[in-house]
Amino acid sequence: MNRRHTAILILPATLLVVLPHLRAAEPAPLSDPNNTGGWVLFEPLSDEFDGTELDEAKWARGSPSWQGRQPVYHSKDPAMATVSGGNLVLRSQVGGPGLPEGYKYSSGYIFSRLARRFGYFEIRCKAADNILVTTFWLTGGSSTWKREIDILEVAAGVSSTRRRYACNFHTFATLTPTGIDTTDYDRPFHIDDIGFNLTDDFHVYGLEW
Repeated sequence: MNRRHTAILILPATLLVVLPHLRAAEPAPLSDPNNTGGWVLFEPLSDEFDGTELDEAKWARGSPSWQGRQPVYHSKDPAMATVSGGNLVLRSQVGGPGLPEGYKYSSGYIFSRLARRFGYFEIRCKAADNILVTTFWLTGGSSTWKREIDILEVAAGVSSTRRRYACNFHTFATLTPTGIDTTDYDRPFHIDDIGFNLTDDFHVYGLEW
């Protein structure tokens, strides 16, 4: 049986997904530049952010079910997630409009309107040079099965972690013979010194799932 490959790349927050028979003119994952895996771009989850505004057919601001982990609020304010110069620009600030009680910071946050279970997911981004965490997550599921993969989760603006790469895998809900286990099981991984300052330039981070 032939395996069907999907790749999703996100560059500056650029997202790309790949399936077989990729044409030579189409992008391939950085991890497989000669496309030996037969990746094909999945256009509904691909974005180079080369327009003048966010493509709201692909992306939504904020989250319908989670305001963010205190003290950082995932803002739906259009000014916090804009497109400029071929980049998605996510802003953060102290305070901000509509800040709920218990939150101190507002931060730009977008998520895909379309879900994709498997594929290769890649982003090219520059980590924020402040105390807040720069993230690239895969998350989803249901009330009985929920997972999260943090491909990138770094506090690169903190002096002690400027060169520290970190990722994580979370299990939030699992259906068992005795009910639903909602214990948060996590499997963190990190490299204390990745060899460069994550805030200095754009870098590519990816995961095949």
